[in-house]
Amino acid sequence: MRLKDLPLVSIVVPNLNGGATLGRTLDSLLEQAYPRLEIMVVDGGSQDNSLAVIRAYEPHLAWWVSEPDGGQAAAINKGLAHGRGDLAGWLCSDDVLAPGALDHVCRCFAEQPRVDVVAGACEVIDDRRPGPPRRRIFRVRRSCLDLLPAYNGLMQPSCFWRRRLHKREPLLDESLHYAMDVELWCHFRSLGACWYFTPAILSAFRIGAHTKSGSGGAAIAAELDRVYRRYTRDRVPLSFWYRRLRYPFERLLRRDRGVLRLGLLRAVQAVWMLSFMPFYGYRRVRYMSWPA
Repeated sequence: MRLKDLPLVSIVVPNLNGGATLGRTLDSLLEQAYPRLEIMVVDGGSQDNSLAVIRAYEPHLAWWVSEPDGGQAAAINKGLAHGRGDLAGWLCSDDVLAPGALDHVCRCFAEQPRVDVVAGACEVIDDRRPGPPRRRIFRVRRSCLDLLPAYNGLMQPSCFWRRRLHKREPLLDESLHYAMDVELWCHFRSLGACWYFTPAILSAFRIGAHTKSGSGGAAIAAELDRVYRRYTRDRVPLSFWYRRLRYPFERLLRRDRGVLRLGLLRAVQAVWMLSFMPFYGYRRVRYMSWPA
């Protein structure tokens, strides 16, 4: 494909006190060697070395700012507003793109003009426990889309979309600080967006004790409950029962190490699922899961 025919890609990098990993994130973007890439770094007024890192990379950035903001969703919206790309996405300052990811994504869009969103696989690096981090590859399938908003199997760093989906202002719900990606995927689905799922690994996502995903716990659950209620037509939302009947036991289950209690908690889970599957369907009840 000729250079002038390549789509311009806008990637927003939101950051707050992520100076220790921000350089690695920006390197992963520059190492794509994609000729039509614009990077917007939106810093929320960091107090660490983030500003020094940003200034070191300034020649490679299309735009950057460092000022207090309303949270990650507000930062991403701010960056998207300065982007001009045909394709867009965001990459948090502790995540990285896999080598060749942008070439692969742009090829998917070029070969399928009707596609609005490309979603790929992601390597998840979990270092919440002592010892070497656990690494898992999460593959995405169309069933991940069908399970929204009961379960989010779409890995945000591996999702990219066409700017023609920017049909509301602001694009991301700024009242959400954890579940803004789930809400955005639900919004895209409500627009009738056409999705393409690729088995290619497009990014690496880190979960640690100090990351939002690793420490959000009940706060994430509360936001997922809000998103579920917004996008489903259940007379009594499944999340109502889940939050009151299963979630408390799930939190214990993920922390308990006693064999007898563990068996009891698993039995409670099984009763929950068998009781609600006739009303809400096997897949939604089976896969609904919130961070503990």
